[in-house]
Amino acid sequence: MSLADKIVIKSNPMVDLLTSIVRMMNNDYINKIASETYGIGYKRDEYIQYWVEENSLKLPNYILDIQKKFIKEILIFQGFTFDFYFNDIDTIEKANEYLSALPAKEIVKSILGFVANSDPIEDIKDSLFNDDREKILFLKDLKTLNAFQKSYILDFLDNPEEIKEDIIKIINFYYDNFFREREKEIVQINIDYSDLIKQNIKKLGDNYIKSLFLMDISSVLEESQEIGIYANYFFGLYRDVLISKKDEEEETFKNNERILLIIGYNLVKNISIKQNPESILTKVFSNLSNEKTLKILKFLDNNESEKREISDRLGMTIDEINFAVGFLLSANIINIELGRKLTYQFSSKAFIEKISKILSDFFNK
Repeated sequence: MSLADKIVIKSNPMVDLLTSIVRMMNNDYINKIASETYGIGYKRDEYIQYWVEENSLKLPNYILDIQKKFIKEILIFQGFTFDFYFNDIDTIEKANEYLSALPAKEIVKSILGFVANSDPIEDIKDSLFNDDREKILFLKDLKTLNAFQKSYILDFLDNPEEIKEDIIKIINFYYDNFFREREKEIVQINIDYSDLIKQNIKKLGDNYIKSLFLMDISSVLEESQEIGIYANYFFGLYRDVLISKKDEEEETFKNNERILLIIGYNLVKNISIKQNPESILTKVFSNLSNEKTLKILKFLDNNESEKREISDRLGMTIDEINFAVGFLLSANIINIELGRKLTYQFSSKAFIEKISKILSDFFNK
């Protein structure tokens, strides 16, 4: 089966709503990651910057206070984004109905799963909400968070219903104040960009689909059953990949995988940011200048591992692993393999051959 046969492309304004919240709460982070990825090829979308700067001044104190509670805001809304897209939750009424029906503890467990990097999230038991000793041990293990941040996590555990209400309150505030007036326009623009993606896939096939992704995850794409592609205005030159199991009851992972790629309009129009040998070498060698990155590469050489194992063996925090792995993937130095769990691969032999070719292209140019 070709990749094109697995593609699902549709517009959904509630996905745009969620990513507008992500953009507002994480604008500096998104620009930082995009600029580090594309280097001199990156240009900020001035309209998006204006939208963020103008509307951030309109946030009332009660919304600002709620947003401070969330440690990794961009991750909190990712799970909802996936669910909204694949379940056709495309109106604010459907969104409120869906969120209201979710058990408060399950919402909090999803948030804590991201914060604690728990895989699977089911490892977070219901007893954590009622057992003070378990709470203390759980907070003790969150080594990357300070005392102030841990106090918010404790609030999540003590008041799950309040946290659920806070999330619904944020989504509805953004919809009523920033999104509603542009909804019809965004719906039409999304239809136009969805058609453009379809035309590109029809014309260019699997190669175009692979080029949409920032890194080479060919094996993941080939093993997936369904690939959603969503063009989103608020991402500009940014893209984000969400991966989930289609059927939680199945024992196998790779045969039930669903992928959602959220991609900015600018990348749909011009997906290929050409990289000459100089820019490739700059990206590769800048990654290799970091001591922790080199330790990870040495550990991964012919030793396929997941993040938790890398963290335990090398004595690094998950955040340090995420930071290093993100850059190594963007530079195509390591690869992803999705079996029972998501693991990372590196071959020094293949890497040396690849760099030798790039150096040859550079010096013989």
